[in-house]
Amino acid sequence: MSNKTRSMIKWISVIIVVLCVIMHLQLIIIPAIIAYKTWLLVAAYVMLLLTSK
Repeated sequence: MSNKTRSMIKWISVIIVVLCVIMHLQLIIIPAIIAYKTWLLVAAYVMLLLTSK
């Protein structure tokens, strides 16, 4: 996996975590994904694990 791909996946996972935190603070409410908030955090963590060397 190239460094550019690794960097992009890391940024996506960070964006997912920030979105989940904002949803938890109830600043933004997205009804379609609010039920999957925990699984989004798990997916973001897995993406970070996959990109680690």
